[in-house]
Amino acid sequence: MRTKRPGIARADRPRRTAFAELVRQGPTDPQAFDALLFVYEALEPEGRRALIRALWQDVPSPGPALAALATIEPDMGLREELASLLRRSGGLWRLTTLREHGSRGEACLVQPRLGIGHERMRVAWNRNTINEIRIESRRFFEIDRAVLTPQARVADVVAPLLWQHIRAGRALPMGADRFAPFFGAV
Repeated sequence: MRTKRPGIARADRPRRTAFAELVRQGPTDPQAFDALLFVYEALEPEGRRALIRALWQDVPSPGPALAALATIEPDMGLREELASLLRRSGGLWRLTTLREHGSRGEACLVQPRLGIGHERMRVAWNRNTINEIRIESRRFFEIDRAVLTPQARVADVVAPLLWQHIRAGRALPMGADRFAPFFGAV
């Protein structure tokens, strides 16, 4: 008779192991986040809750992973749990996406904003000219995991476009300065 395999949130398993390393790589390795999100989506609600607990217990800075899970979590109760853990983590997390199609592209920069939930700056361009910069605030944003992109890559693409936009005498929208940390050291 086979014994039942212990769950991922078993209390007596070693902490800060390869699992934590996989999650830690997420912000710089889209494949690592994609693997985590793929597994998370395949789980039933109790399994998703156990994975959330495992992240909280095993990962020194779980913010980016918890934020990514919040973007795909369909259950509002679990979304609230994720939001609560994000607030308790105290660490700043940021998610970035990038879509490029020839000379056209779109980047989204998402970060927490105290009292609001999250805010997103969407930058769209065509032929190296920005045609839209929009800042929105919401409790949650849906993020297409297929285009989760390391912050450094998004900064490398978007920063020159923003400088060109400013040099051409065009203004940035109010609140754009809050997104400056995306373009600093990663």
